[in-house]
Formats: sequence, structure tokens, C-alpha cells
Amino acid sequence: MDEKRSIFTWHMRRSGGHAIKFWILSHFEDPNHPLFDLEYLWKLRLANRSTNRKDREQWRKLSTKSVEYDNTAYFHNFHRFRFRSFNSMIKGIDKPNLFFSFEDSDFLNFLGYFYPRLSNTQYADFTNIILLRDPFNMFASRIELLKLMPSLVGREDYHPFGNPRWFGKWIRLLWFKYADEFRGITNLLPNKIAISYNKWFSDESYRRGLSEKIGRPFTDVFKDKVFPYGLGSSFDKGKYRHRASQMKVFERWRNLSDDDLYLSLFDEDVIRISEQIFGHIPGTEEIIEKALQRKGKVYNC
Repeated sequence: MDEKRSIFTWHMRRSGGHAIKFWILSHFEDPNHPLFDLEYLWKLRLANRSTNRKDREQWRKLSTKSVEYDNTAYFHNFHRFRFRSFNSMIKGIDKPNLFFSFEDSDFLNFLGYFYPRLSNTQYADFTNIILLRDPFNMFASRIELLKLMPSLVGREDYHPFGNPRWFGKWIRLLWFKYADEFRGITNLLPNKIAISYNKWFSDESYRRGLSEKIGRPFTDVFKDKVFPYGLGSSFDKGKYRHRASQMKVFERWRNLSDDDLYLSLFDEDVIRISEQIFGHIPGTEEIIEKALQRKGKVYNC
């Protein structure tokens, strides 16, 4: 693996981003690397709530700093590095791959900052990867996490508006922006691979095609794992950490079918674009009908 490249992933939080990112990492790394040991990582994650100072510090380093694997330097959550220059971020790193993760970020971060600087480095060969999940389940996971962890409300990097009404407007607009880039309505990210979380989760042939686009031999070694980054699943936490395929990721909407904030996020545009990209999500007729009725509309299935 002599050629050097940089990979940039873009996704909204609670879109299955960590699952897909670690699946991508498995195409470049030895899955037996100690920093992929699920039991060890979950032990550190849970220790973050205990008095074990050493484990807390180790988890803080792994979850907020850059992590160096054998072939990849992985940068969690780009917003944590936004005040550092690109050269200082990669100083002293000599890995075949740089892997940057952007969550809830504006694509102009890439065009305005990274793109002009990459051409002057050994990592000029780059790939942008945008991930998208259907809004019925992504919105549900997002709201569920805020209910479980109210401390996130008002936090700039996760829920920038404490007022639920403003949160609803913001998350809808952000999903539209990502959906437009995913569909190619906008093309702000050059050399782009678009990944549907729904298809990635359910279709092995789809994942095989993605491995080919990435330019690596297919592997599903991490497909069934739930890493503790991003707090695990909003609904299941780490319960299914070794059997992720058993999680009901296409039925999260059932848990918020009467939630006012959740229902307020849906209108004809969200529903139309979702069905264009993901097709109809079985069972969501109930959500669609309730949401449209609140807006004085009639659902025609």
C-alpha cells in the first residue's frame, strides 16, 4: 500500500456514519488491530462515566483526537480541528491514508479549505464520500438521543439551538442540503462516492460495489459491529455490538410516531425526496398521514 490518499466522509449525525466509516477503514487495516477491539473500546467508553482516570483519559484521546492505525491516520469530527492549519494536523504523520470525518458540516469546508491545500501535499489523491440515511429513521434517532441526553441540547456541535422549533428548521434544511449533494443536484464535492445507509445496511451486493469504487478488495469483517464512538445506537446503545444486523434500524420511526417535534419535520418535500432516494419505507404511511394532516394536507398513497 505505497500510494498515499486522503478520504473525506460527510454525513449528518445518527445516519449510521460510524458504522460505515469503520467498515471503510476495514478495507485498509488489519481488523485485529487492538484499537478495533470492541470489548476494550466499550470498556473505555463506559469508564468515561466512572472514576477510572486512566481509562477516561484514553477514551478522550481516542474519541476526540486523531487516531493512528497501521495504514491510516483517522481524524474524528473535523470541527475539533477547525482552528488548526492543515499542515499542523498532518505534521509527523507518514501513513498511506488520511481519513477525515465531517459531521453536520458545510461542504464549503472542503472547497474553501482542504481542496486548495491538498494539491501541495503527498495526499493529493483524494476521495469524498457522502452518506445519507432516510429521514424517517434518522430524525427519530436524532431526537431520541436528545431525549436520553438532554445535556446535548444547545451544544454547538450537536444541537445548535435550544429551542425545538429552531432545531426542527435547522435539521430539515441540513437534510435537504445533504440530499441535494447526494443526488447530484449540487456537486460541491469533487471525486464523490454517494452511499445510501439503507442499502449499505441491507444489501451485500451494494457493499461489494462500494468496495470496488473505493478500490479495495471486498470485506464485511466490521459490518456486524457497533463501535462506541458516537455513543453507539440511540435506541440500543451497545446491546448489539457484535450483531448489528439484528438492530431494527428501519423501524426507529415507530418510537416517535406521536412525537410533536418529530412529526413537524415532515412535509411533502421531505417525503417526496425521501421516496425518490430510498423508495417507500414500509409502515411509514402512519407517519406521513399524521404529519400531512397537521399541515392541512391529504396523503394519497
